Amino acid sequence: MRTELILVDDDPISLLISKHLIEKVMPNQDVLRIKTFDVAVDCLSYLSHMKDGQNVRIGDFKILLDINMPEIDGWRFLGLLDKIDPEKLIKVVIHSSSKNPKDMEFAFSYSRVVNYIPKPMDNAKVLQLKNDMNVNDNHQNNMFNLNR
Repeated sequence: MRTELILVDDDPISLLISKHLIEKVMPNQDVLRIKTFDVAVDCLSYLSHMKDGQNVRIGDFKILLDINMPEIDGWRFLGLLDKIDPEKLIKVVIHSSSKNPKDMEFAFSYSRVVNYIPKPMDNAKVLQLKNDMNVNDNHQNNMFNLNR
């Protein structure tokens, strides 16, 4: 499946590392384009604009989302994303430095969240992300092995 992978994180180093590893590990046929946003509201604006465009399937977007961001955190982002994509076609993988079990449990309360991958990104986590990107509507929530 070719898709657009969107990385949303206020930390430019994390964005750079994640993007570099994804480009290195994932073959070009799996990802049409990687787009990064360090401001969550910019990503929401982009998705809203893309949804209103022609020849765009909103389900072709997948998001790697940080939780702890200023202004709009990951939780609020997920709520606002429901207004853009009420059908929940856009799947989200949480990518956070938080290993708090309550954060993980709360993440999976959102049906569009298909995994919770802790920072930092590495090759094994990119391969898990690749699998998560191919999840369909009948998915089961996963949690990446935190001991890796």
